Amino acid sequence: MQEDPLSPNSRTLAAYEDGAEAYLAQALAEPPAAYVAFRRRVLDLLPPGARMLELGTGPGIDADYFESHGVRLALTSSGWEAQRIHKAKGRSEDWLCIVCRRLPLD
Repeated sequence: MQEDPLSPNSRTLAAYEDGAEAYLAQALAEPPAAYVAFRRRVLDLLPPGARMLELGTGPGIDADYFESHGVRLALTSSGWEAQRIHKAKGRSEDWLCIVCRRLPLD
């Protein structure tokens, strides 16, 4: 069943698609210090070779960080445009669509 294109959810997803490039371009080069420390604590809890599901990959700052430390990621986005932009930059990890009814998780 197709969702009504005028529903709030459809309008929100359309806005994400239309603004993906601008959103990804405005990303901070480095997050605030408290967040950097939080990411480090999360990394310290992960076993070597861990796999992580990142919900809402956005500009990919967290993906870059965790990948640089050997974490394998499954990335998510609410739309195809963000995925297209990331793939064009060489990021070809597993992508999951967060608006799908079932996520293929093992």
